[in-house]
Amino acid sequence: MLPRATMPIWFLMFLLNSSVLRLDLGPFVSQWALPLHERCLSWIPNTNYGPLYGAIVCGKDPALSSEVLTLQISGLYHLLVVSGAHLTFIQGWLRPFSKKSFTRRLAVLLLIVYTLMTNAQPPVVRAFVYWCLIEWHPLRSSSIQSAPRGQLYTGVICLTIFPAWSTSLSFWLSWLASLSIQIAQRVLKSELARHTLTHLILLPALVRLGAGHPFAILSNWILGPLFGALLLPLSIAAMAAPILQPLSDGIWFILIKILEPFCHLLIHQEAGFSRATLIIYICVVQIVWLEADKWLRRRN
Repeated sequence: MLPRATMPIWFLMFLLNSSVLRLDLGPFVSQWALPLHERCLSWIPNTNYGPLYGAIVCGKDPALSSEVLTLQISGLYHLLVVSGAHLTFIQGWLRPFSKKSFTRRLAVLLLIVYTLMTNAQPPVVRAFVYWCLIEWHPLRSSSIQSAPRGQLYTGVICLTIFPAWSTSLSFWLSWLASLSIQIAQRVLKSELARHTLTHLILLPALVRLGAGHPFAILSNWILGPLFGALLLPLSIAAMAAPILQPLSDGIWFILIKILEPFCHLLIHQEAGFSRATLIIYICVVQIVWLEADKWLRRRN
């Protein structure tokens, strides 16, 4: 007999296969996202680090360069390209101003604008949908607030309204990354231990991206917070106020120079894990996390 935690999965997968529920809001969202995304791209500074600004702020895939390759090999590439982590960073900035009703609505509006400005990239939309499910008041007393169920329902909702994302590698990787972070935060207290467990859960995907080495653990532990606390807000500010571009470029330059000696020692090679294998692996992690969460709740 299947575990009870897996039953919602089979039911929701049945719904996903129903053509009636395949809303496909992709074209509609693109109509709103594209103008904001193009405006964001028009603000990219004309410097050597322009592609990095476009990636971290606007969600534009950067052309392969020595700087991009350095960040990819070091395991920090996921913090360069727009992902759910960027939305989490911005949520953290807005949290102190979200206590009153008006400022809370304004924060939601800013998150929507940012999501569209990144051209509604799957990882950002997935993170926004999850945030809405967890934060929306009518659902606060619901079991959907359970972290594992919240992740499951978020994934199913996204695949229902954006069926094309079923073949989006960035969507599936963001789902796996979110699961791994939640699991690590739930079972471990040490930040280094959390980063290590997150890395191990993500290993099949990291190997595919050429960042399966242990150095990625240290780089994310030591330098990861730098992206949310400094590089992202400074890059946004530099795009809005060109006078800050030399300072922002200098921070990017220092980061790349710090990473380069280590990355030269590492071999960048994509492995042969297929997308289908990764999707199966992610489903297994989701099911295990649903069951483990129940066990942890009973234990506590």
